[in-house]
Amino acid sequence: MKKVFTQSALKLSNITLFFVVLLHVSVAHSISSPLAGVDLRNLQKVTVDLNQKINVLIFLSARCPCSQSHEELIKEVSNKFKEFNFVGIHSNSDEPVSEAYSHFKEKNFPFPVISDPESILANSLKALKTPHLFILNSTTIVYSGGVTDSSHAPNAKINYLQDALLKIQKNQEIDKKITRTLGCTIARPSI
Repeated sequence: MKKVFTQSALKLSNITLFFVVLLHVSVAHSISSPLAGVDLRNLQKVTVDLNQKINVLIFLSARCPCSQSHEELIKEVSNKFKEFNFVGIHSNSDEPVSEAYSHFKEKNFPFPVISDPESILANSLKALKTPHLFILNSTTIVYSGGVTDSSHAPNAKINYLQDALLKIQKNQEIDKKITRTLGCTIARPSI
């Protein structure tokens, strides 16, 4: 009986792994490079080439308390890991561009924050909440999930963003490639 359960569990585990890999492959092919849009820090057009190096894409919000609690941590990590290409993405249709511009200009991120008013990038990556982090090797996703293990960054015990980048720096496998995303749901535009 125990052996049958183990074989069934193994088959279920393999099926689950297959669907996780399939999800990542299908998502990776839906991302196009370069990313182009308006940088919400200065309202200038910006183009970001995703084919050059490791890319850190972070969905952010001007209103979400969870997203805001992670901003300083994200800035610190981006300054610490300058060899990686950081890009913020703002996809919340319920936050007017003027509000987002005011917020991201004030926060002075050291990387562009691209406006995604139609949620095209959010839909392509299947981003759920803010902050939602994606680390890509070119256009292949190597990590998807939370920036930390807490909805309030100062309470976090695990910094998934920093841990993943340290592993990549050392040419090591990322321990957890998918983690739970905590925060506010990204508001998509009405059809």
